[in-house]
Amino acid sequence: MVLDCMYIICCDFYKKREKDIFKISGLILLTVVFMLNVQLISFIVEELNLVDGSIYDYKYYIVGGTFVFVLPILYIRYFKVTNYEEVNNSFYALNNFNKRKNYAFSVLYIVISFASTLGYAFYRGGHISGWW
Repeated sequence: MVLDCMYIICCDFYKKREKDIFKISGLILLTVVFMLNVQLISFIVEELNLVDGSIYDYKYYIVGGTFVFVLPILYIRYFKVTNYEEVNNSFYALNNFNKRKNYAFSVLYIVISFASTLGYAFYRGGHISGWW
């Protein structure tokens, strides 16, 4: 249900701006959230020297592969198996406590995914470049 809630939040982010393609934009945004998580993990693995250097050279391919792998899975889930209306109706059919809990967790997860990955990237970029 949390994944469905994240999909609804991502779609609703674009719903007022893009009336025709907000479902596809929401799907891409949800995929980017997962891709950012993989990117953060690759940053941390590199920082802690947990893998061989030769594997690290392919980290961007791993992140791109995540995008290529996760996008079709989510597309099948939200366009072939169910659709936005079904997911939205089932979410709003929940009681208020579960709805607020899932919504808060999903928003927090999305914000933390963006903030942690971009924050760590800016920190490492500034640290390596000698900004601080």
